[in-house]
Amino acid sequence: MYQMSFFGNETALRSHSITKQTRRESHKKINKEAIHILILEQLEYEAMTAREIATVLYKHKKVLEPTRQQVQPRLTELVQDGRIEVCGKRHDSLTGRNVAIYRKVVEEDGV
Repeated sequence: MYQMSFFGNETALRSHSITKQTRRESHKKINKEAIHILILEQLEYEAMTAREIATVLYKHKKVLEPTRQQVQPRLTELVQDGRIEVCGKRHDSLTGRNVAIYRKVVEEDGV
């Protein structure tokens, strides 16, 4: 792979390798299940957007910032696991876009 940068090719390739390594190290330290539980607890009360969930978790000092990027990867995992689902969309006044609303999947008792 040939990359050119202000610092030269060798520096660009080395910095790319370092960022991949630090990203991998950070990813290993995330306690995904703990964040899953926090999200599921919030969705017990009402359906919410990613930003709304992040804001509540931020107010309780559970995430570093009140941004959707703090919870969106975990929401995707929960949807893939079938534990939550997208139930609609809502206009986000901050971004001016429609965003997904998530709710907890109701477990059937097998009756």
